[in-house]
This record gives sequence, structure tokens and C-alpha cells, in this order.
Amino acid sequence: MDLSHYVRPVPPKKAEQQNDPGSKHPNQSGAGPQSGGVEFSPDAVRLLALLSPALPLTALQAAFPHILNRLAGVWHKPSKFERCMEDLLLDSRGNRLGFPSEIVAELTAVREYHQTKLHPKKNDRWSTVRVRS
Repeated sequence: MDLSHYVRPVPPKKAEQQNDPGSKHPNQSGAGPQSGGVEFSPDAVRLLALLSPALPLTALQAAFPHILNRLAGVWHKPSKFERCMEDLLLDSRGNRLGFPSEIVAELTAVREYHQTKLHPKKNDRWSTVRVRS
């Protein structure tokens, strides 16, 4: 599956361009788990603790903490979670540039974990029965 047309390159941040050793990484602030001025919700902190052994989500934490907050809010609602993932991964407006490849990889890994480990689809014997016409 080729996702290259959904991926946009990420320009380096100003601190990286200037090689400023005094600049802090967004996750190194002393005010707790936050990135870019957006703090993680309590649900997002619990979600990160749940997923950290299987999926570290380091790029998503650093670049898009508001997306983690959004996913954590719908984590226990399978239909809303799936709708949220579709909104994130598919461009319905036609003017989106897409996420960087590491973010797309982390989002798809979270989606697969959610679908296979937490809310697997039940095999219904009747779903495979073909009706004769």
C-alpha cells in the first residue's frame, strides 16, 4: 500500500536550523507532559501509559499532542474512534497536505492495535452464508 501521496515533508524547526544548544526540546519542559504549549489530557496520559509497552508513539507525542488528546477522548467508543481515524488519515476536504511518514506509521499502528487487541470484530457464522437466488 503506497502512502507516499499522503505524506508531506516536515521542515526543520528554527532551533534545529540554528543548532541552538540552549533551546529546550518540547518534552523537556518542567511543567509536565506537554508539547508546543498543548498539555496532554488525563485521558491521553492514561492512553500513553497503556500503549507505551507496545507502541511508544514518540513522534506523535512530540509533534501532535492535540491528536493524542483527540484519540484518547474516543478510545473506548469504537465507532467514534474509527471515524476519528478516518478523518485523520483520509483527506475529505481536498486541501490537506498529509502527515509525515513516521506519524502515519504511528497512527496506523494505533488503529491496528485498537481493532485487533481491544475491539476485534467477532466472526459471525451467518455473515459468510450465501443466499441462493
